Amino acid sequence: MFRHKHIDYFWESSYPFIAGGIVFVIIVIYGSSIFSKIEAGKIELSNLYTAISGLFAIITGFLATFYGSIQTIADTRLKRIAKTTVFRRFIRYIKVATVVGFVLALASIPYIALAPNAATSTLARVFVAIWAGACVYGFSLFIRVVGLLFFIFEHQPPEDEGAA
Repeated sequence: MFRHKHIDYFWESSYPFIAGGIVFVIIVIYGSSIFSKIEAGKIELSNLYTAISGLFAIITGFLATFYGSIQTIADTRLKRIAKTTVFRRFIRYIKVATVVGFVLALASIPYIALAPNAATSTLARVFVAIWAGACVYGFSLFIRVVGLLFFIFEHQPPEDEGAA
């Protein structure tokens, strides 16, 4: 059981980075052909960058609002679990996802204006790969928060038992 908890925590902590890294590698290796197909489908890259930027702005706003709400709720369940390691980790994950989402929303602005295409040059492909990997990383952070949110409020974690 002890080993299993550490494996679960390691996966929970690292899968956003792993997912972002995989997307980065895929774009570096196959970005040229992927973006050639996107162009053939006549998708405007600036629209794609704008949509992703908007998504991160929405996610960041949601997480910031949710974090503020959690800090003000006087619910007995939250009082009871406030000192548990699961809840402290949840709060840390919210903070990290909020900051990363904010940075990604701002970092997308040059991509909207310049609309780099991974099919045009190796340098552009690397910049697009960095952006795409970072976006998958940021979205994975959000998914991690949501997953832990459901865990905390639907189940009673072992650390919660006997919490005062």
